Formats: sequence, structure tokens, C-alpha cells
Amino acid sequence: MTPSRLSWAVIGLVAALATACGSDNPAGPSIANVAGTWRITFTNMSGSGVTCSTTAIDYVITQSGATFTGTSSSTYTFTCTDGVNTISQSVTGGIITNGQITGTSISFDLATNAAHQTGTLSGNSISGTSTWTLDLGSSGTVVLIGQFGGLRL
Repeated sequence: MTPSRLSWAVIGLVAALATACGSDNPAGPSIANVAGTWRITFTNMSGSGVTCSTTAIDYVITQSGATFTGTSSSTYTFTCTDGVNTISQSVTGGIITNGQITGTSISFDLATNAAHQTGTLSGNSISGTSTWTLDLGSSGTVVLIGQFGGLRL
């Protein structure tokens, strides 16, 4: 991947993250509580020769029954490399959308379903798999798959 393609990929994903991890109101005893402030990182996001990660991002998550959303005003670093070129960008803010919880299974998007997470909530920690799809325009689409993890603060 050329430096300019990597740059555009990073800029596109950063834009999605920047516009992108509940009040307690459980709908029943089988719905776990995900509400609160969470510190989440995304690591080992790789595909098509590109690897990306973030530093910790703090999200305030609100929950209503089996659904949740989140907002972040924290500043974090988003870094991608293709093995030759490394690009890092500082980003402030983001949102979580489409949050769903079933038992202890969770899923959510970072602003768009092109940055989707599925995982498990266990007490004050969450972890799982992230799948991000980057549209590189005429260079095609790159799918990055990696992990996310977080702790309730």
C-alpha cells in the first residue's frame, strides 16, 4: 500500500471514529449492566498488509434495557502501518451506536456499521473482536480484523 493510500485509509477511519464504545434501566435480570465510563482500546487490527491500533479511549455509556449508546470527549492516538510507512493521528471524541446486549454478549458500532464490535461483558471488563471496513476508493476496500478490550472505570 502506498503512503497516500494508507494516509487516506487512516483519515477515513479516523473520521468514522471521531463521529463514533448505559443510565441503569435493565429490562430484566438476564440483561447485564454495561452503563458507566469505560476505557477501551482497539489492537491488532489487521488486513491487506495494514495494521492499526488506538491508545485508550474513554466512553460514557448509557443503557436502556438491552440497548446502549456512548460518547467520548477524550483524545487518543490512532496509528496504522503497512510495514514500511507508519501514520499516527491524534483524535478527540467519538460515538458508540447500535449497542445491543443479550445476556453477557454485546455488540456495537463506532459511529457506523463499518466499524463493528462483538464481544462479552464480564463484570467490569469487556473484550471481543472488531471488524472495520475501510473504503480506499479506487484502491478497493480493506477489512481490518482485530481485538478490543476495556475496563469500567
